[in-house]
Order: sequence, then C-alpha cells, then structure tokens
Amino acid sequence: MPEDNDHNLNPSQSDAKKPSYEEANLVLSGADTMMTLVNNALSLGSNSIVREAYQIKSRVKDAESLIEKVEKKRNEGDLDYSIDDVRDIVGFRFLTLFKPNLVSLVEVFVDFLEKYQGHPAEVFVGNSLVESIEEVKVYQSKASETDYLTIYKFLRGYLRSRGFSPDFVSLEEKDTRYSSVHFIVKGQVIKAGQSKIFPIEFQLRTVFEDVWSEIEHKLLYKNSEIKSTDEKYRFGSSQIRGLKLILDGCSDNADSSFLLLAPSSAEQASASSLSSNTVKVLDGIEDVLPSSAHEEIKRIREKIIAAYRDVAARSSDKTKTFSPSTFTDLIETLSDFKSKWEAHVASADAPAKATFDYAIDMEIAAANYWAGQAYLIGSIGPGEAPKDASKNDASKFFQRAQQVYFDLTALDGFAKDPVLNFRVGQTYRAFGKSDLAITYFEAATEEMKRPDWKDKHSIFEILIPRHLGYMYWAQAERAYSNSPGYTRGEDPYEWVKQNYPVQSRVLRDLLKAYRVTANIDLKEVSKDIDPTRNLEVDRALAYNNTLDYGVEYVKFGGKVEDLATSDGGEAFDRTFYNRLYDYFSLDDRSTTRIELLDTFVNAAVLFGDKERGQLWLAELETRVENGAPEMRNKWIALVVNRTIANGRRALLPN
Repeated sequence: MPEDNDHNLNPSQSDAKKPSYEEANLVLSGADTMMTLVNNALSLGSNSIVREAYQIKSRVKDAESLIEKVEKKRNEGDLDYSIDDVRDIVGFRFLTLFKPNLVSLVEVFVDFLEKYQGHPAEVFVGNSLVESIEEVKVYQSKASETDYLTIYKFLRGYLRSRGFSPDFVSLEEKDTRYSSVHFIVKGQVIKAGQSKIFPIEFQLRTVFEDVWSEIEHKLLYKNSEIKSTDEKYRFGSSQIRGLKLILDGCSDNADSSFLLLAPSSAEQASASSLSSNTVKVLDGIEDVLPSSAHEEIKRIREKIIAAYRDVAARSSDKTKTFSPSTFTDLIETLSDFKSKWEAHVASADAPAKATFDYAIDMEIAAANYWAGQAYLIGSIGPGEAPKDASKNDASKFFQRAQQVYFDLTALDGFAKDPVLNFRVGQTYRAFGKSDLAITYFEAATEEMKRPDWKDKHSIFEILIPRHLGYMYWAQAERAYSNSPGYTRGEDPYEWVKQNYPVQSRVLRDLLKAYRVTANIDLKEVSKDIDPTRNLEVDRALAYNNTLDYGVEYVKFGGKVEDLATSDGGEAFDRTFYNRLYDYFSLDDRSTTRIELLDTFVNAAVLFGDKERGQLWLAELETRVENGAPEMRNKWIALVVNRTIANGRRALLPN
C-alpha cells in the first residue's frame, strides 16, 4: 500500500468540528483585563518581579492562534482537545540575563503568588496556592542542569510545605535541549459580582533561551507549510539544534562573566545569633544506629557544640572572630559519618531513615551556613567590610546550605517543621531576600503553635519570633529610607509623619514587629535543651527589641494603646519599662550592651524618665568618646548619634 503523508485525510480527525471565531472570541472576552490586572500586581511590592527580571513580556492569544492550537492538538492525536483545554489564554514571560539570577527570579515569583492569595485585588483564584496553581513544570537540559535542578528542588520543597503532593512539580528533559520553568495559574476577572476564570501561563527563563525558543517556535512549531518528513525540515531543524549549542555556550560565557564581575549576593547578608545546631544535637540518632556508633556520636556532638561556642561569643562581643576552617572541618566529619552509616540505615524503616537524614543533614547545612558567615563576618572586626573574594566564598556556602535544606523538605513529616522553615528563612536573609525570609519565618512561627511540636520550650521559641520581629522592623526601616524625597541622615520621624502612605507602611510593620516579639514566652524556655546558647543574651535581645519596637512605633506617630496585645503578650506601658530596667540591672551601666543603652535612652525620653535617662545618656556618650567598636558600623553610628542628640534635647536641663 502506498504511504500517504497527508495525515489530515484521517476521517476521525477531518470530521472533528473546527472551533468558530465566535467561540474563540467568547473565551477571550475579558482576557485583556486579566493581563492588565496581573501586570499591575507585578509592579507592586518592595521586592517586585519588575525589579528582579531583565524583561517581562505579556500577551493574550488572538482568536486565530487559539483555533490553530486546537486544530494542531487534534491533528497530533488528541481528538477530544477543545478550546476550553487551552491553558495559555494569557501568557507572561519573565527573562533574566544570567542563569544564577533565574533561581532568584523563581523564588520572588512564588513569593509574589503566595502574597496575592486572598488579596483584596482578587487577581488569582482562591485563598491558597493549592487553589490557584494548576501545574508546575521544570524543563532542563544538560547545559543548564545545575541551575534548573536547584529550582526544581526549591519548588518541590516549597510547594510541598504549602500542601501540594511530593510529585506535583515535574522535571522533564526535552530532545531540543529546551530549558525553562512553566507555571499554569488560575486568574480571575470579577465583573458585576461574576467571576470569569482564565488560565495564565508564566514562563521563566534566560534571554538566550528565549531567543532560541522564539526562533524554534516560528520556524518549526508554527510552520504549517513544511512537513516534519521533508528534507528541508530535517536540515533546518539540525541547523536550529546547532544554534541551540551556540547560544548555550554564549549563556555559559555570560554566566562566568557575571560570577567574576557582578557584586556577590552575599554582600547583603547579615550576621545573626542563629543557633547553630538542632535543638538537641543529633537528636534521636542513637535509636537508629547500633551501640558501636554511640561513642563516635558523642565525640561528634561535642565537636558541634565546641564549633558554635565561638559563634555565640561573637554574638555577645563583635570583636570576637571565628574561622571558616572550623566549619569546613565539621562538614567533612559529618559527611564521613553519614557515608559510613548510610548502608546500615538503608535497611531500616522509613521513619528511622528520615530521623537519621534529618539529624545529620541539618547539621551539615548549618555548618555550611556558618562557614559562609565566617567568610563574611566571622574574621573581621565591627564595621569592617568583607573582601570580594570572601563574599563569593560565603555565597557558595550559603547556596550549599540552602540546597540541603530544600532536600530535607522532601522528607515525610518535615516539610512543616518549624526549625527547618526557620533555617531556610535564614539562608534567604543571608542572600538579602527579605520577603522570602519573612515568608519562611512566618510559617515557622505558626507551626510552633502546633500542640504536637516536639521542641516545645526550646530556645527556638525565642529565636524564631525574634528574628521575624527583626525582619518586620527592617522592612519598616526600608519603607522610609528607600523612599524618594528622604535624605539619609535626616530625622526620619517628622519626615515620615508628613508622608502618610510611607507612615502607614512603617506603622504596620513596626506593630507586627512589636506584637510578635512581645508575645515570646521567655519564662518557659529551658536552658538545658540547648547547651550552646547563652540564654541570658537571648532574653536580653528579645526584651530590648520589644521595647525598641514600641518606642519606634510611638515616635513615628502610632498610638500607645495600639501596642496592647490580644493574646497574652506584653502591654507597652511604664510598668513594662520599669520591669525591663530591673531585669537588666541597668544601674551597672558599664557592662550594658550599647544597643540596650540606645534603646533605654529613647525609652527614657518617651516615658519622661529624666533621672535614669541622664545616667544612660552619659554612659552612651562615654562609650562613643572612647571609641566603642560598634561605632565602626556606619548605620549603628548614625542611629546612636541621633539618639544622643535627641537625648540631650529631652533629658538635659536647658
């Protein structure tokens, strides 16, 4: 029988009803409005995608393209494909110049989607990501494997913690070497109380990938005049595959230049007093391994605790240092131990294996995080800037830590673990990605409230909300310091009070900072649970921050009565102020941290306590005159000098 290449002669396909333009236009009605709503939403926020992406493209399918897509799908064998099955009625494409930036762009995009769940603008369907995201696919090629695998692991862990199944995100490799990240999200346009749902496709990729895919789409995918069996098609597709190899090489070259010349993302990293280890170091691991391993576990546990004593000392005294080699050595010890016992654990049941992986990998990730911090701030004095090489080294360790944490979120029972979510948030904070850090800190704070959380009364009941409060406060600071018209160094309080939109954001974030910190139950935390922590330092920081956020809230124009908390936390009043004074024994001013002196001078001004305020002001001035090492930090110096000036005006006799 002679071969017939005209597949349209198949009766079952040629008889299928072609969609009409009337049907297509009915489906497309309102799509332009949908695109406008999403574009408006994308431009909002302090860490918006508009700022993160090199270029954003958007389009609505026209009626002809919609009909052509349905016919193409049917001709390819999907006979039931209809106009309602098209999932890219509205399309967005976010492009970056470099693959490393693509990882950041995906993170910001997911954070954007989550922030718009239940938003008054009602751009997307539902109140959760599960309700609005239909599909996520990560396409990778050998040329882009590392970066896209990182994205896949991030998305898998992040979405699993939001209620998606472990296999919801798919990872695929195409013969064409195509690399991209695709989301199908349900958007909605509400008119006269009626909601019309539109499937929106979001594609995230590099500009090099976009150039190639546009050429491939135009010359091969949409070229109906040439058949795939033609000689011209075979030769042309070979040429396009060759073009892909050339563009992949250009992309790799650009990435190498970026890593050499661009500022390290770790430049924005900030040191913190994050506890290094799990609440109980290597908790539960003796139950998984034989008794012959217990002595080795004990030695490793002691090594972990010793490694973090220098970190704890640094949190109390900024002149102290700690070395990257301490943590790289710890990483090697932990990795060797894991390799040694992995075969034994492989025969254990799933919960035992998960306990082993969680305990060891949490320590490996934490050691990577602190190796990065050691390169960044551990070996320099207060106010000194790290060298560019140190920033690059720090960034590499932060990335490794984050990758291990993402892998842990895939373990059964750990996706919603408060400590794990907190640690992921810390890595985002190290990269300067405040919005994502806040998202994970908020999740960790909520998950701590579960009655079955195994680490009740641990130091994390202080650490997690305190760090979240700090991030809210930092967000309030950025709300005015990054505003057009504000000059760095001028008194922010009066300026903010004259700019209502800025004041509204500042007060919102300060109120959140105060409430989450004021509700820390400091009485319930047991020092025995975590021997590496200086619990008194943690208490002092929590108390100091609570008082400071309250003072700032009032100075920016907020009402004191707003600071009363609804769920058992501290109320902001003179009694609270006096109790903190007694707690810190501030009569001994010479041993008081400079941050506390700054806070208490401001509080004395607010509460009209001239007698004690004058003593603290004098001590603060003495520290500055004697060259306090903290004053090498330009931001701390600015704040302290402003406090001294305000204190002199309010506390000293005219």
